[in-house]
Amino acid sequence: MISSTMALESIKLSARVSLFKTIKNVSALKKSFYPCNMEELGQPTGYLLYRTYLARHSKEERLRVIDARDRIQLFLDEKHVKTQYQEEIGQDILIHQEGETTQLDILVENMGRVSYGHKLTAPSQQKGLGRGLMADLHFVGDWEHFPLDFQELNWIDFSAGWTDGVPGFYAYDFDCQQPADTYLDLSQFGKGVALVNGVNLGRFWKVGPTLSLYIPKGLLKQGQNRLLIFETEGQFSESIRLTKEPIYNDIKGENL
Repeated sequence: MISSTMALESIKLSARVSLFKTIKNVSALKKSFYPCNMEELGQPTGYLLYRTYLARHSKEERLRVIDARDRIQLFLDEKHVKTQYQEEIGQDILIHQEGETTQLDILVENMGRVSYGHKLTAPSQQKGLGRGLMADLHFVGDWEHFPLDFQELNWIDFSAGWTDGVPGFYAYDFDCQQPADTYLDLSQFGKGVALVNGVNLGRFWKVGPTLSLYIPKGLLKQGQNRLLIFETEGQFSESIRLTKEPIYNDIKGENL
């Protein structure tokens, strides 16, 4: 038996807030001189935001993340500076400091783990900032850690403020009188995680090939529902829609 699906057009944005403005509401702060990885913090999945403060020694500073897994985004005073993937981590990052002290944030994403074989317990499966960050020839210390595993999202403060171009939370409320299976169209977003009524639907990424996430009927309520999007690239839409069919990216290449 094939179940029916539903579509719902133009679900308007209800609220939004930047991650930096509400991080203390959704994560328990943990401090350490050296950066801790996710395993040391008891965090199996999700994201981990590292924060420290850099004193200015010169107008231009050279930073280098020694080791991290799997994907990092570096911000100065809540402005995006650099994104690095596994193969790029370790390359120099040049920063320009205007004030005497600069807030440095590094958002690390755990993009998955090996679940079998000899690498199951390998050091390469430890997620986070790894062996630390260097500023010129010196290691940076005094770190604040904000684990983000999407367990405390009811405490998001949407009144705290929003800034363009940085990670943020986006809420979309809609009424559903006859719930049915459906697909969440995320083609206007960059990268992140989507939830419906507090249940994690999974990750999305504009590179495709999948540009939608499946929402089974059982996760929807008759009446008011809330979609919550955590997006890391600063790309969002003022409205979102549910579709009857999945959406795929048209990927072209010499090997396809």
